[in-house]
Amino acid sequence: MSKTYKGDVTGNVVELNLLDANEGTLPNLGTPTVITKNTGVNEVIQIFGDIDQATTNGFAGYGADSEGIVLGTSCTKIGFASLGGNRYNCQLVIPDSVTTIESGAFYYATGITGDLVIPDSVSWIGTVGDNFADSGVFAGATYGPNLTIGKNVKNVGQWDFAFNSNLTNVNCYITKTIIDSGRGEVFLNNQNMQTIHVRADDDTWTAGGGQTIGGASSQVTVIKDLV
Repeated sequence: MSKTYKGDVTGNVVELNLLDANEGTLPNLGTPTVITKNTGVNEVIQIFGDIDQATTNGFAGYGADSEGIVLGTSCTKIGFASLGGNRYNCQLVIPDSVTTIESGAFYYATGITGDLVIPDSVSWIGTVGDNFADSGVFAGATYGPNLTIGKNVKNVGQWDFAFNSNLTNVNCYITKTIIDSGRGEVFLNNQNMQTIHVRADDDTWTAGGGQTIGGASSQVTVIKDLV
C-alpha cells in the first residue's frame, strides 16, 4: 500500500491521510507522536518551521525507522543532512513553501515511495562540489518512478538525484546547462532512467534517444514536450 502523509503542521496539529492508488483515500490517522530525535517504527516525524542540519534540530538517524514524515507549510528550508539515512514508509510531499533543500538532506533516505515533485518554489538544491558530502541531496533515496524538477531551480549539485534504480522518468523544467552544472553527475548510476521530458522551447536540450544525461548509466531519450 502506498502511503502519503500530507498536511500543514501548526504547533502539534497535523492532518494525516493514507492514499492508496487502487483504494482511494483511507481514513484520517489523527495526530501522530511528535518526534525530537531518532524515530520509532510507528511514529511520524512532524516538521514545522525550518529544519536545520542533523547536529542541531535535524532528524537524520542513519538507520532509524519511522512511519512517515510530514513537512508543514511553515517550512522554507530543509537543511544539510537533516533527514538523511532514515528508513521511511511513505511518499515525500515537499510543500510549496520550501525554497532551499541543502546538501545531503535526504541522502540514502530509503522507503520513500511514489513520485517526487520538487515544487516551483524551490530555487536551490544542494551544492556543486567534488563528493557526496558537498551535495547528494536525494542520492540513494528510493522514490520513483517519476521525478519532477520545478521551473525555478537555479542550481543542482553532484549526485543530487543519483543511485536510484526506481527512477525511470524525469520531468525537467530547467535547462541542461543547470543539470550539467552538477559536475555531470546529477543522475549518476541511475541504470533504469529511460526518459527525460523537457520544455519544448528550451534550446539547451536536444531531442532524441541514446543520450547520456547527468551520468545516468542508461541511454536516455530526451522528449521536448513540456510547456
